[in-house]
Amino acid sequence: MNSELIKAFEKKENERSFLLKLNSDIAAVRNKEELLAMLCNNLNQVGFYSNPDINILNESRTAFIPFIPNNDSRANRIWHTHSGDVYTCLDGMFEQILNAEEPLFFDVAKLVTDNDVPEHVKHLHLAGVQEIVVVGLRDHGKYIGGILFFAEEVKVFTQDQLLMVKEIARLTGIAIANILFREDILEREKEKEFLLSVSYDIARTRNRDDLLRVINNRLKTLFDCSHCGIGVINRETNSASIFLRDPESVTVNDDSFLTSFKDYHIDSNDIISETISTQHTQIFDLEQENNKGRLPAVIKKNLQLGIKEMIAVPLSNEYMAFAVLCLFAKNKGNFNNRYFKILDGVGSQMSIAVANIIANERLVEKEKEKSLLLSVSKDITACRSKNEFLNVINYKLKNLIDAKEVVISVLNDDGETHSTFLHDLTGAPPQAERSTRKYPLVDGIYESVSSSTSAVMLDLEELLTRGSAPSYIDSFYKNGIRQGIAIPLIENNRVIGAIFMYMEKKIATERYPLSLLQGIASQIAIAVSNIRAYEKIQQQLKEIDYYKALLEEENQYLHQQIKTAFDDSSDMIGHAGGLKEVSNLISRVAASDTTVLILGETGTGKELVARALHSASPRKDKLIIKVNCAALPATLIESELFGHEKGSFTGATERRIGKFELANNGTLFLDEIGELALELQVKLLRALQEKEIERIGGKEVIKTNVRIIAATNRNLYQEVEAGRFRSDLYYRLNVFPITIPSLKERVEDIPALVSYFMNKLSGKLGKNIQNIGTDAMSALMAHTWPGNVRELEHVIERSALMAKDSTIREVYMPNNSKSVTPVNPEVVKIKSLDESERDHIKAILMRCNGKIKGAGGAAELLGLPSTTLHSKMKKLGIAKDDY
Repeated sequence: MNSELIKAFEKKENERSFLLKLNSDIAAVRNKEELLAMLCNNLNQVGFYSNPDINILNESRTAFIPFIPNNDSRANRIWHTHSGDVYTCLDGMFEQILNAEEPLFFDVAKLVTDNDVPEHVKHLHLAGVQEIVVVGLRDHGKYIGGILFFAEEVKVFTQDQLLMVKEIARLTGIAIANILFREDILEREKEKEFLLSVSYDIARTRNRDDLLRVINNRLKTLFDCSHCGIGVINRETNSASIFLRDPESVTVNDDSFLTSFKDYHIDSNDIISETISTQHTQIFDLEQENNKGRLPAVIKKNLQLGIKEMIAVPLSNEYMAFAVLCLFAKNKGNFNNRYFKILDGVGSQMSIAVANIIANERLVEKEKEKSLLLSVSKDITACRSKNEFLNVINYKLKNLIDAKEVVISVLNDDGETHSTFLHDLTGAPPQAERSTRKYPLVDGIYESVSSSTSAVMLDLEELLTRGSAPSYIDSFYKNGIRQGIAIPLIENNRVIGAIFMYMEKKIATERYPLSLLQGIASQIAIAVSNIRAYEKIQQQLKEIDYYKALLEEENQYLHQQIKTAFDDSSDMIGHAGGLKEVSNLISRVAASDTTVLILGETGTGKELVARALHSASPRKDKLIIKVNCAALPATLIESELFGHEKGSFTGATERRIGKFELANNGTLFLDEIGELALELQVKLLRALQEKEIERIGGKEVIKTNVRIIAATNRNLYQEVEAGRFRSDLYYRLNVFPITIPSLKERVEDIPALVSYFMNKLSGKLGKNIQNIGTDAMSALMAHTWPGNVRELEHVIERSALMAKDSTIREVYMPNNSKSVTPVNPEVVKIKSLDESERDHIKAILMRCNGKIKGAGGAAELLGLPSTTLHSKMKKLGIAKDDY
């Protein structure tokens, strides 16, 4: 009996020693590995199953998760492989453990007969496991987990063994609680160190690249995620824009991602809306969220490219979330709830960093805007012409917003239309056509721009769809333009026009630097006003120079006309039948602007007829400009007719006004037109048809209003037949031909002409020549006069010089040293003074179409009072039928 008591006592002592040692071992445990080693050693000592597997409840107490995975046995490895390391508490087996006070023994063979048994239990059965033993773990009476044993053979345990196992489990529960507590402290310390480290890195960030570097070095390593991104929220438009894009993103080579981001508007039901509204870190299973229809297109792109899970961290200021940090993983389970506190802390610091970067970027942008405005202002101020201005626009403005075309329009003086002021016309003719057109102000667009104080966005496709777009919008659309920005040009609180910037691609409004563009528009408005004022001054100076040159030319011609001292009342001498017909034709055509072609032999007086036409025309107060087409070489006649600009050819040292300009509103007399070179006939024809010219070397088209009178001694029709004269020009000139009879056809006019020339030459030669002898007159009447009236004038001048007194007794013909002997003296009849006066008055009356008094009347031309003229007419027997 004593021996049994001694054995029982020794047993108790051994148990007490074992438990004391166990307590000591448990107290020495510092980590999971030590706990597993201690547990295996002590279980062997009490003869229980070895290879324990410790599992604990998760935070929500809905599932078991491994605390110390033990993969030393094949059964343990099968358990973890097929369970996925998560065992639900509601699987029919584990739910019994939560309420068990004693170790539980499960017969695996019986368990697998139940259809609801977990799959991993079936795999254990197939691997030969016969029994699963679970011993509960508690901390302060609260169930925290269990120790699992997978037995390939069934053992029978004594009550003492079970009590020892329960005690081991109790002490293990305490140890696990201590380890968890210690791990929690260490985890918190790590979190603090991590946050401090991240805080230090974030504090040094100055730009987006720095921030991306922090995320890659810290967060991506911590969470083992594939890539990251930050989107900034625009509350006004309820949209998001990319702030930070990871170059390692799966979407980096997907162009459609950027398009989907541009079109993204936050839906109240999507996951981004949930993140910014709750302002808490969220983990999203992308497949589940997509099935619920809560996945935005920008996130769906990631799912389509293999991303399974995303964690969203709201970045908030003191008022609301203004951005979202997204971390993406290709596998589920990468993100653990225990990291939420870290992410919340990182999110707070990253919010400050993002806000600072945005603020810094805005400051930098403002500085750039100021610098650009100063640069533009400097360049624009220096502009003095549209070409210089266009260079500034192309270099500065087009590059700033990637505009294809920039058009500046100005309001016209009529207050109802606008026209293009500046447009790069390197393109097609339709653009050039647009630049010269006038467009109504009320066109559905322009009035809204001119009445606005800020930029107006133009969606060309939308405008054309509405059907209210002006023609120039359709033209731009056909040229590939899809979007425009229009800003009114305001100077001194007055709208003077607008600037239109056209782009080929549509871009969100917020991406344009509209405030900068408005600042530039203010500078452009000043420049446009300055250039217009400068151009006006230049035009005025140009007009001054033009009229100065014109006056000088006119003055020169007036001096020449004063020197020749033509008396219009005595230009045409004679009353032979042919000459009377000429006077009649002059009276009929003079009042019109009809082109006249004067035909006749050399010396018949074609210039006198031209002057008579001009003097009787409404243009008589303006100049008649004569150009002798045979007097100048072909190389100079073009300059003579049309003028030239300075530097247009060698020797053109100054600008010259051509005869067409000089004769503007007057008459241009083209003498010897038949001598004009063929190449110049084309240019003359254009000037006659279009009534406009261009100076040599000039670009400006000059409108002219000129009455053309042409003269020639050639037979132009024969010249046309011979190919020496253009038929189109001939028919343009031969509208009203006047043929002057030769002197041999009007011999009876020779005495009157001789009388006229003697009076004219008396003053010129300083000799009083009053008479001509009968023999001399007979000689003149007998001559054939191939040189016509001009030859007669020269013969009289030569004979007057040779006369010894006031009477010409002999005439001296050209190339003859002797006087001519008269052939038939009886032919000559000397008119009396009354007869000569009578013929002269009749000629003047015919020229004036019978008008005697008043402006342009015969009395005015003769320099007589109308009453005196009437008296003379009565005295000389001039009746109405005579004129």
